[in-house]
Amino acid sequence: PINEINVAYSKAFIEEAGWLELTSRYSPGLTINKAQALLLDSKYSTLNFGTISSIVGESDYDGRFKVEQINNLVIEERHSNINIGKLNNKLVLDAGYGSFNADYISDQVETIDIETRYASVRLGFSDEASYKLDAKLSYGGLKYNEDNFRNIRRIIGNTSTELSGLVGKAESPRALVKIAGSYASVKLY
Repeated sequence: PINEINVAYSKAFIEEAGWLELTSRYSPGLTINKAQALLLDSKYSTLNFGTISSIVGESDYDGRFKVEQINNLVIEERHSNINIGKLNNKLVLDAGYGSFNADYISDQVETIDIETRYASVRLGFSDEASYKLDAKLSYGGLKYNEDNFRNIRRIIGNTSTELSGLVGKAESPRALVKIAGSYASVKLY
C-alpha cells in the first residue's frame, strides 16, 4: 500500500517508510531517514533524505534537497538545489535554473539521462565506472576527463558542443550517460 503525507509550513521527521506519496509546501525541515519509494511533490521546502531506494517527482524552489544514498532518481527540478551523496543505478533529471550535484556515482550505474536549461550539473563518477557518453549542449559548457575518454564524435562550435564516446576501461560499457542542455554548465569528474 502507498501511504500519503502532506506537510505544509511545518517540520516533519520520518524514521522509515515503505511506499510514500509525499507533498511538501514551505516546509523548513522535512527529514526521512529510510524509504523504499517516494512519489514527491515539493515546493519551497528543505528536504533531507537518508537511504532511499527510489524517488520520482518534482522539486520547485526547494532551497536544499539532500539525499545521502539512492538507487533510482527521476526528478523534474526548477530553481532547486539538489545534492546526492551516492547514486547507484539510474538518474533521469529535467533541470531548470537550479543546481544538481552527485558526489559519487557507482560503477554499477545503468542510465543517466539529463536535460538541463540554465542550470549547473556536477557528476562525480567512481574511478571504476565505464559508460557511453552522448552530450549535446548549446550556449553552455561541458567539462570532462579527456584522458579517460575515447572519442567517437566531437563537434565544437562557437555556441555548441556535441560529444559522443566511451569513458572508462570497458570496451563496450553497458551504462549510458546522455546529456542535452542549453545555457547550462555540466561537469563530469
